[in-house]
Amino acid sequence: MAGDDFSPGIGHNLPPREQALRTEILERNTELTARSTELLAQVERIPEEIPEDMIGAVSDFIKSITAQVKKIDGIRVVEKEPYLFGERIVDGLFNGMAEPLTAGKGRISARLGKAIEAKADRVRKEKEAEAQRVREEAEKREREAKEEADRVRQEAERVRLEAKRVADEAAAEAERVRKAAEEETRKANEAAEAAKREAEEAEAARLAAEAASKEEADRLAKAAEEAKLKAKEASRTADQVQKAAVKEVKAADRVVAKAEDTLGVAERKEERVTKSADRTVTEAEKRVTVAEAKVTKVETTKPAEFGKTRGIYGAVSTVQRYWTHGTVDRDTVDLNALRPHLKQDAIEAAVASFVDAGGRKLRGVDIFEDTKTVTR
Repeated sequence: MAGDDFSPGIGHNLPPREQALRTEILERNTELTARSTELLAQVERIPEEIPEDMIGAVSDFIKSITAQVKKIDGIRVVEKEPYLFGERIVDGLFNGMAEPLTAGKGRISARLGKAIEAKADRVRKEKEAEAQRVREEAEKREREAKEEADRVRQEAERVRLEAKRVADEAAAEAERVRKAAEEETRKANEAAEAAKREAEEAEAARLAAEAASKEEADRLAKAAEEAKLKAKEASRTADQVQKAAVKEVKAADRVVAKAEDTLGVAERKEERVTKSADRTVTEAEKRVTVAEAKVTKVETTKPAEFGKTRGIYGAVSTVQRYWTHGTVDRDTVDLNALRPHLKQDAIEAAVASFVDAGGRKLRGVDIFEDTKTVTR
């Protein structure tokens, strides 16, 4: 019926097949739609406040609506049955094809799961063993590097200390030579000065003797000449001693300089060796850190990742772990723990069941008595 209240209005966008079906059903039930339209029109004419003399008539009218609704539902069941029957046929047909495949898939998936778990376990163990091997190798190399660094440092320290000892001994020897040379020079100078004084005294005696006698003067002159020669010899000896002392001091200074150069080389070598040893130890420690990170990565990798396998056509299989539960004992289950997970409609259904069973007091729920109109 194009103009009744049960047909789509102007501008509807129902598919043609759906519209044709609606039209066909309505045409088979024109009397039903006419009666429903009539009752709806009468509903609009019922006043907002019903007077007492209309209560009986309105009650009869409500009964008529109830009968019409019951009739509509009965015809709905009849109209729907062919489609339900077809639905059952279609479901049975396609489910009959899908269910064996699903069951087969389940059986194969169970086998595949075992195979993937076995692979994951094998791969995990291999990676753990490899990571452990790398870590142990890195730790071994670290120990060896530290031991070698300690040995090199100790050897460099020994060489430096030996060079310092030699330098100290050379400096002490140079100081001794310098003091000995100074002492010899002093003694030679004193001898030269004594010889000079002796010559001067002999010259003075000669001059005094000239006034006394010629024979004594000749003797004194000869003694004075010998004293002068002795003084010259003493002076020459003093010069030679001083020159030799200077040579000895210079030679000692060269020894000291060489020893100090050797000490400087040893100290610079010790510094280079120490830095190189420190770098070697640092690199070894970095390798240990990398190895430990690799071990941690293996330990924190999800088990499913070890068994992930990709097929030729792109299918990826893995094992997913999840938590589930078994049979629920309703007498002992902890409802307080479940409170945050209960949906509102489930709670309201439980409250309604509680009220229907005679419950009248329930914390958190306002239970009260209400009324509704019943027309039979």
